Order: sequence, then C-alpha cells, then structure tokens
Amino acid sequence: MKTVDEERLRQMKLLLLEKGTIIMPEWAATALRDDAALKGELTFIRTGSHSMVQVMWEPGAWVRSTVEACAEREGLRSYDTALPQAWVDNMASRGFGDVRGHFVWSYDSGNIFGCPYPITLDGRRMAGMAAGTI
Repeated sequence: MKTVDEERLRQMKLLLLEKGTIIMPEWAATALRDDAALKGELTFIRTGSHSMVQVMWEPGAWVRSTVEACAEREGLRSYDTALPQAWVDNMASRGFGDVRGHFVWSYDSGNIFGCPYPITLDGRRMAGMAAGTI
C-alpha cells in the first residue's frame, strides 16, 4: 500500500506531465530530480518560499507524446493512444467535451476489447463523474 507522500508525489508527477510546470514542495522536487521515469529535462527554480520549488518539464526528443509518457508512468503495459470514436462521441454527448489526451484505451485488465483508462487528473475526474462516483 502506498503512503500518503508516495500518492502525493505520484499526483504531482501527473500534474507536471499535464501542465509542464508546477510549484511543489522541495521534498517532492528532490524526489523527482532522480526519477528516471520522467525521461526528459527537468528545470528547478527556487521560489520566494524556502520550502517550495517551481519545476518545469520539457520532454526529451525520444518521448513520443505526453499521453504515452503518462500511460507508461501509470504502469500500463498494453494500451492504445487512439480511442474508439464511438466512445469519444458518447463522452462528448454526455457533456465531457474532448476526452482525448486524458485517456488511453487499456488492455491490461484482461478484457480483450479493452477499456478507457484515465491518465490525467481531469481524466480521473471525468471517469468518476461518468461512473457516478463523483
């Protein structure tokens, strides 16, 4: 089971990938500095607060897309960045707008048809709302 700090760090990493730059506690920035999973360029800038650091991430040239980097960070082994158009249209008709970039189609669950897997914080929110848990 993950500790609260591990989960907070995982959420900050997702947000960093999604936004490209965030301000985070120094302990988290230190943990990210040696994180090979980011596979890109990290820049650290001290803020006015001694305990906060601005972190900027610019993916290396070999990182094909932020979507793929997020999926790999989630530990997905078998996924597709192309989403079924019928599912995308259904989500849009339900008021979720453009869901591309927030989900991948995952086959890790053992279902041969796959299922949507949220890879961003907004994707998690949309998934929760679509499932009726939020």
